[in-house]
Amino acid sequence: MRSPNLRSLFPALLALVPLAACTTETSMDVTAACPAADSARYKALSFASGIDGITFRALGMRQTNMPVGDDVGTICARAGDVSACRAKVAATTASTGWRVSLAGFGDSDQEYGVATRGDEIFVVDSKEALGKAIAPIDTPEEAVAFVKLAVSPVVKCGEPNVSLQGNGYVVKTVNEGACGGSSETLYVVGQDGALGAETTNKLSSASSGCVEGRRPNGLVEIGTPWLASLGEHFAEIAHMEAAAVIAFDQLVADLVRFGAPLALVDRAKKARAEEVEHATVTHALASRFGGTPREPSVGEVAPDSTLLQFALENAREGCVRETYGALVAAHQAEHARDPAVRSAFAKIHAEELEHAELSWDIAAWASERLTSRENDLVARASYSAIAELEAMHLEPSPEVRELAGMPDARAHRALVAGLASALLVAIAA
Repeated sequence: MRSPNLRSLFPALLALVPLAACTTETSMDVTAACPAADSARYKALSFASGIDGITFRALGMRQTNMPVGDDVGTICARAGDVSACRAKVAATTASTGWRVSLAGFGDSDQEYGVATRGDEIFVVDSKEALGKAIAPIDTPEEAVAFVKLAVSPVVKCGEPNVSLQGNGYVVKTVNEGACGGSSETLYVVGQDGALGAETTNKLSSASSGCVEGRRPNGLVEIGTPWLASLGEHFAEIAHMEAAAVIAFDQLVADLVRFGAPLALVDRAKKARAEEVEHATVTHALASRFGGTPREPSVGEVAPDSTLLQFALENAREGCVRETYGALVAAHQAEHARDPAVRSAFAKIHAEELEHAELSWDIAAWASERLTSRENDLVARASYSAIAELEAMHLEPSPEVRELAGMPDARAHRALVAGLASALLVAIAA
């Protein structure tokens, strides 16, 4: 694992955050079947433009170009020299593809295709290229399959999920957040294979505060409606900042127990002191807006974790959650209309960024002491934590969005998408 350059990444991500459009649940006209969830999943697509066949492969987590699905059509069917054509296909690879959900098909984070048209061999390495390769998209089932395979959202397959729109379709997907709350995202699919702008609509709000930094082992979730009002919002953040103090107590003890360098121990102690300050500042904000923070409660924790268990926890809570928490704090520092909130979160962001960098440095130190198989398990834990972020739905009330600067569902998706790409590269390094 290699730490991403968070100090240059964060401003770039914040500059790309779009505005959200939130409405009520959208009704659809047609119930279209979803593609299979096995190696036959790409069979749901039909290829045109003289394409003889296409084979699909994985990138990312497996760091290989292994086939991930059954071929569609017949590779090299019209080639002048079939054997030579197949050899060239086998040797043709790509470095990018379309994202595939870790909780969905297979365990890669990207897939791509290699296609043949007579003697021509070409790579299909993006969802845009895949759309062109399957055009025209002329059935609701193919529109659903294209969205599900190329974008990897959750499509409700047993209920109306497609609506006709001009010369294309609107496909409805749903997002059941890991922290409560739900939303829908509408994808416009043209018959020409073009994927239009997406629209995300709130269905219900999240109730659990689960994006604010590192959690201690055994933390008892309290499930407050932290996006409904400013008081509840800052009360939950103060609660999580106080919980982070306990998390850093645990981190310091583990670093000492495993013989980590003194520099890492000292940085963890400094982070612990900063979390105390964060809890104090956000407690004051909660009180100002009528909220009452609750003291964190930690259940019984098994003693003497192994270095692997420690590394798994650091990957989830530090490298992923704490990194995203620092990014959210940066968003609040930039977008909050309340001057006191902006000032508080500017400082919190700067220090949480250092905590995230510490997590990555701890991960690098631990990885040198783990076996190859153990490092694979740590990578999988990181991918799972990223998938949880991608599944979350954040839809704050207007006052929380405007005065506190919290990202809404659309902004959250944009931030996570950009951050996930950078984290996946760092994890694989």
